[in-house]
Amino acid sequence: MKLSTYEITRQIADLLPEPMWSEVFRRLRFAPETWQELSDSDTLHAWLQRPAALQIASWQPLLFQLWLYSRTNPAAGNDASQWLQNTDAGNAAINGALQVLLASSSGKQIDAQTALLASFALAQKLASGSAGPSLEAACKAQEIWRSVFTFTYANQDAAAALVDQCGSNDNGQLAALIVHAALAHSTPASAAQQLSEAVHPETHPGFSLAIAKEIAAHGYKNLGATVLHASQSIQNANNFRAYNCRNPPTHKRFGT
Repeated sequence: MKLSTYEITRQIADLLPEPMWSEVFRRLRFAPETWQELSDSDTLHAWLQRPAALQIASWQPLLFQLWLYSRTNPAAGNDASQWLQNTDAGNAAINGALQVLLASSSGKQIDAQTALLASFALAQKLASGSAGPSLEAACKAQEIWRSVFTFTYANQDAAAALVDQCGSNDNGQLAALIVHAALAHSTPASAAQQLSEAVHPETHPGFSLAIAKEIAAHGYKNLGATVLHASQSIQNANNFRAYNCRNPPTHKRFGT
């Protein structure tokens, strides 16, 4: 049975302690595909019955989609993540999904499970340094890659590689996808801190500025300013080191 927005909200609020409400519903706003799946009464009931449902860390888009994938694909077992990455059938599924994304034009509808599978393939491409075509495609069709970036970002190593490889230029489209992904998985303060720590001297200043602007655009102006300040501090320190390398200080000896 399909549930209304009110019914979904009421059932979640009835189960969770009140201090969790605002953060859980905020994350769901950043994961519309999750909200859509939760409109199915059986899915919502099963999701809320998990022992981990009372833990805020379990309310992540990737964890929900992996849980749902295991329910609808028995061959994947209880650990869909391992099955997708370490079996021939799993690798065939994720690479096939990535090809669907690469062949899709802007405006095409991509279901959440396809985006989930493609996210694992993208993580592999990021690890091997061959994600260029995928990142170019994401620039041209942000709406169909948004969920892919969101699921990919949940993996710490993949998130770091994603920021590194996107941060080599000042592409605002990729910055927007990364900020959306970060905000979908953790509190705004944690997301801003993670992005601040991901900035390094090689990060393009324009990319860091785009990240800060995107965070501010979502209503977190102070956090955006924090990210920008961290980026500028790193760039200033890097410029100072570069200057000293070009102009090494001279030391005069007294009495000569």
